[in-house]
Amino acid sequence: MNEHTHRKNEPEILRHVTEIYTVERDAALSPAASRFAETTTVGRREARIARSIAAGVADLPRLSVPARLRALVFDRLTRPAYRWYHIAAAAVFAGLSPVVLQQAQASGLLVMDDSMLPWVYVSFGVLNAMLVFPVAFYLLANRRRDIEEIERSFDLYLEHPSRLFARFRG
Repeated sequence: MNEHTHRKNEPEILRHVTEIYTVERDAALSPAASRFAETTTVGRREARIARSIAAGVADLPRLSVPARLRALVFDRLTRPAYRWYHIAAAAVFAGLSPVVLQQAQASGLLVMDDSMLPWVYVSFGVLNAMLVFPVAFYLLANRRRDIEEIERSFDLYLEHPSRLFARFRG
């Protein structure tokens, strides 16, 4: 096979090799990938390596994941990628955007007619709604223990309302 033919068939070869490695253990390859795995040197080698990997993985002992490790992984997966200062910057932006808009309109940099006013209110509402979700997620993810403590205290006060009133009596 010359260089030009090889480059032309590269996407097809890559597709076949990908199928060889990703097909389920008991599933059959497509006819084209099967023909590739049987008739070409690269295909035979990749099929042999894929079978070897699958057999090696199948022979690995099944181990249970320790609860502490599972909790650490789950905690990291649920932790947002943004930090408190990202939320603070977004809140400042949301708070200052009406002021900047009003100043731009008053100075003549922005000319708006009355038909645009509802869209300004809608966009500001959407901006604030978009800010509420990260704030709520941040609070739930990072202050979970505090929220659970408040929940326990609230449940306790619901079960024994006299404790709540005794607290205010001093």
